[in-house]
Amino acid sequence: MDYIQLDPKELKELLTKCWMTHDAMWFYYCLQECGIEKTNKVNRAAVKSMAAVEIKRLKKAAGVERLDTFCEFWKFFRFTMATITGDFMKYSFESKEMNRIRGTWHQCFAYEGIKMRR
Repeated sequence: MDYIQLDPKELKELLTKCWMTHDAMWFYYCLQECGIEKTNKVNRAAVKSMAAVEIKRLKKAAGVERLDTFCEFWKFFRFTMATITGDFMKYSFESKEMNRIRGTWHQCFAYEGIKMRR
């Protein structure tokens, strides 16, 4: 049987959705087993350690060694968000002032995903 080949955008969207499902299921089952306080504590620790690894990977992928200015950071931030988020994640970020980014989530993809499961 031959399988269809996904284009890069379709593949990225699929992998992002799979990762978000994994993350949601991990959180849900940890919550059931440990309660919200312990789940949040473990989740924060995991995110902190994961972020250190992921930022190195993203900097390498972008060809960035250092970020010395806000403008360099802002450009890298947009690259990162475009790389790790899917189209189903409805958000926007803007920077009208130096050293300030404003983010707006237009729709909670986690809530919408849970509604679809029901």
